[in-house]
Amino acid sequence: MDDPISALDANVRKKIFKRVFQTMLAKKTRVLVTHAIDFLHLADRIVVMKGGEIKIVGTYEKVLEHPIVKEIISIHKKNEQEKEEVFEENKGSDAVEKDPSTDSLNEND
Repeated sequence: MDDPISALDANVRKKIFKRVFQTMLAKKTRVLVTHAIDFLHLADRIVVMKGGEIKIVGTYEKVLEHPIVKEIISIHKKNEQEKEEVFEENKGSDAVEKDPSTDSLNEND
């Protein structure tokens, strides 16, 4: 499957992964191609590709030792932290800014 969970938010992605990949397809061979590293620890085998070439193959514990994977996880953690900071900054602020062009519409109410 080619990144079927990429457009989903984190909560939905977790639910679908658990229900489909770990339950419904549990006794099947599954190949999931994804950029989402949240589920690496659940994989039987991980293949890391870069530039169209296989760079690393192994179990979660084995690939964690590789410098490329350490870099990927570090970047992922940094991106997640930045998203959280932006979310916290925007928390409580109005999601929709007032459009000045609609002011004249409200004057006639």
